Amino acid sequence: TRYDYRQTQYENKGISLNTAGAPTYFAQIQSGEVTSHILSESVTWNPMARLYLQGSVSWVSSETSTPMGLTTPNTDNDYLTCGLTSGYAIDDRTSVTAGYNYYGSSDYSVAAASMGYGLETSEHVFSLGLNRALTDTMLWNLNYAYIASNTQATDQSGGFNDFEAHMISTGLQIRF
Repeated sequence: TRYDYRQTQYENKGISLNTAGAPTYFAQIQSGEVTSHILSESVTWNPMARLYLQGSVSWVSSETSTPMGLTTPNTDNDYLTCGLTSGYAIDDRTSVTAGYNYYGSSDYSVAAASMGYGLETSEHVFSLGLNRALTDTMLWNLNYAYIASNTQATDQSGGFNDFEAHMISTGLQIRF
């Protein structure tokens, strides 16, 4: 189990060009502050020598505050991630993995004089992987993932960020 506290400040400094192209520099201002509380848990179980199961969950409570009032409202950016992964060593050089991950947020908010901020999104990822040590210094992998993302129509994307995707990737790692 792990708890993290994170505080981030954002500062901006504007520059404007007049009609002659000469720059005017504005004073640096603090434009926002993000405070995050992160609670994570991960558990791994090895029921036999070549098999492992790992579950993880993280809850992030993150709030953004701005000095601009109605034009840029304070926002809540909480989200949850969960994952379950399993791996099996077929032999001393080959292993397979399978996993499922979930991401969910429900943070859409809007002020009367502003655009909306935050998302109402849920994402699901299913993955499979094959790893093979070709030599002691050369590792090869092949991965497949199915990804489904759904963003509610009430947020700033208007519902047009929904997608389903299939991904195939391969890689070769050479160690020195």
